[in-house]
Amino acid sequence: MTSVYELMKGDYTRSDSALSSVSVDLELLTNKIKRTLLDLGLTGDESRVLLFLNKKGEMKVQEIAKNVEIPRTRLYYVLESLQRKGLVVSTIERPAKYKALPLDIAVDFLIESYRHKLYSLEKAKDVITHDWSLLQEYEIVRNPELELVGESLQIISGEDQIYCKAKNLVTQALEEVNVFVNVKNLSKISYADITDKLQLLASNGIAVNILTNVTSCETPLLEEINRCKIKEIPSHFNDKVNFIIVDRKELLLLNLDKVGEASALWTNSRSFVDAMSFLFALGWS
Repeated sequence: MTSVYELMKGDYTRSDSALSSVSVDLELLTNKIKRTLLDLGLTGDESRVLLFLNKKGEMKVQEIAKNVEIPRTRLYYVLESLQRKGLVVSTIERPAKYKALPLDIAVDFLIESYRHKLYSLEKAKDVITHDWSLLQEYEIVRNPELELVGESLQIISGEDQIYCKAKNLVTQALEEVNVFVNVKNLSKISYADITDKLQLLASNGIAVNILTNVTSCETPLLEEINRCKIKEIPSHFNDKVNFIIVDRKELLLLNLDKVGEASALWTNSRSFVDAMSFLFALGWS
């Protein structure tokens, strides 16, 4: 097949306007690939070097350093890290040449590494749970003064932690979930499988109401949640306010659009939950 990587390696014999269009598309695609590699655990320098070697083939350190603009002392460390991860190999000759695994195979390596890490963490949970139960047999480990009583709140940082909190929150829903979210962030929570949870809740008879700025171009995204009730955010509402309310008892206020690390606020404050529920009801009606 003709992949983006072949396009990036190709020679172009097109008009200036076509070249400009291709250049923009390639930059967009390359940045998208880099973001995916970052999500899979590579650093920015590692992803740049891996992509460069995939495009150019076998090269010496001096040639790599010149093209990716990484100091040679730093580059040796990056290449060593990529070799440890099984993504780059080097020749025995000196000076050595470095060659990257094809990107699809490299991604398979990274995913398998994540699977192994996840399996190890799951086993760690079993060990911790077992050890904690033993500890409880010999010690009084509960401190009543530390237990949350009444209304409380929690600040959460980082998209992964926010999505985990959102999944846990909606999974506990017994009657109703109200979601006020713009299309951009609806797409984000869809990628994090939260919309799958909402669809499942709706299939089980729980009321799932979603307010979003619906447009025809998002039809495939909306089809993923076709069992939920969906309405369009009124034009005079601020679509930068994004939140999830569960059973009118808990609220997760999302701040996914901010520059830098995403954040969220969870609370079971009655007054806060009631205020946001009233805002949602206004938008819904």
